Amino acid sequence: MLIVVVIASLNIMSSEVESYATDPLVHHGGMKVSFVIQLMNAIAKIERSLPKLTLPIFVLHGIPDKLCDIKGSYLLMDSAPSQDKTLKVYDEAYHALHKELPEVTTSVLKEILTWIGQKVPAAEKAPHS
Repeated sequence: MLIVVVIASLNIMSSEVESYATDPLVHHGGMKVSFVIQLMNAIAKIERSLPKLTLPIFVLHGIPDKLCDIKGSYLLMDSAPSQDKTLKVYDEAYHALHKELPEVTTSVLKEILTWIGQKVPAAEKAPHS
């Protein structure tokens, strides 16, 4: 049995969907059930580990994303005890945020660079061992 991902749910722009659909380096077959079972087991293990996660967390998520349910991002934010958590939600963006409409892509890259830039000075001040 195979499970197939609907590629139209990857991006709002049809040109990006077409590019993905015709890319010979992208696997276009389905997933075997055994892979999905292993994936679900890994997700369960991650969920059990969330209460121990104290590192900085930065999540970007498109609400219409059909591949990764936004409930997972909210679960991460609610469950992890990290004191440094950021969730940026994009109302009109799908799964591949870095390949969305130009204004979304610009915002995504700016958010990432800003977040990393805020972390670098903190890392430089931390004691080195």
